[in-house]
Amino acid sequence: MFEQLMVVADKAKEEFKELEENNWTKGEIEKYKRGYNNGFFDIVSRLRFEKLLSQTEVSLIEAMFDGE
Repeated sequence: MFEQLMVVADKAKEEFKELEENNWTKGEIEKYKRGYNNGFFDIVSRLRFEKLLSQTEVSLIEAMFDGE
């Protein structure tokens, strides 16, 4: 499950870059990112709460999502 979430986070990062390349405004991109971020991390938080992910895994997913 962790590996799949890492793939999703990486794909989201790529999608955000594509939005910039397709001339979305910074405001449009930030609004889209906030919505995506809220939904994605709601799922990650629930998995952490259910002890299906460790805090280390959550931190790695967050870093991938943020492009670090």
